[in-house]
Amino acid sequence: MYNADDHPLGVSEVAIVLSVKPDTVSSWQIRKIMPIPDALINDGRTRLWRVKTVLDWASATGRNEKGIDTREAVSLLAAHDNKGKNIDDFTSRAAGFDDQWGDLGDFKE
Repeated sequence: MYNADDHPLGVSEVAIVLSVKPDTVSSWQIRKIMPIPDALINDGRTRLWRVKTVLDWASATGRNEKGIDTREAVSLLAAHDNKGKNIDDFTSRAAGFDDQWGDLGDFKE
């Protein structure tokens, strides 16, 4: 079953959720402010975080100024990516994604 807390976020998606520029998120990575990624893909060049990881970190560090929760974050991404299709359509299409996410494994430093 699809769990919205596990929705993967790359740099662009983190920027959308937190209403910042992707360059800001990249800067946080360079300065080692971002949490450790939950997964790496693309031979380690692409970092992914679960939406829960990002929101917990953003709330703890004052970067979640709007108090976005998981459902709102996924809804923001759906609206951005799907040009206004409703969240239920997005969630039902994403229902099979949890199997793929589980295969990515955990990032260990």
